[in-house]
Amino acid sequence: MPGLLPDTPPANLCDPGDLAPSTPVTDRELELAEALIRELTGINVGEVHDDYVHALE
Repeated sequence: MPGLLPDTPPANLCDPGDLAPSTPVTDRELELAEALIRELTGINVGEVHDDYVHALE
């Protein structure tokens, strides 16, 4: 019985190593990323209204 996933990954997937930034990440950038994650943690996505998508309809 064949599995649900293909034997080979899709061609558009790249090695995660290719996604590394070309310049080092600064401490300030890490602080900002962590602050953003803290702020977004616990948000109920169902309560968020997307004006852009609504305007396209």
